[in-house]
Amino acid sequence: TSRGARAQAARMVPAKTGRLDEALAAFQAYEAQSNSPPEMAASRLEWARALLGAGRTDEAAAVLEKPGAWPASGPPAMNRRLAMAELAAARHG
Repeated sequence: TSRGARAQAARMVPAKTGRLDEALAAFQAYEAQSNSPPEMAASRLEWARALLGAGRTDEAAAVLEKPGAWPASGPPAMNRRLAMAELAAARHG
């Protein structure tokens, strides 16, 4: 939805401008109030990638391993698998 896209953009601006703590707080707040699994899955992917970019692999793993919101197939499922591969690469150099 356009509302979901705007919310996603609002969470990503701090992450892309180096204000990681602000971005992480926005991701956590969205997680607490969201009831849309597709939007939640997209948010979790961006949240995990922001953490990976900061070298915070354990926190990224916790986000990617959270139950719920993850579809079994389709693009979100593939993107989660790719993020898990990025996590494994980051952990093992």
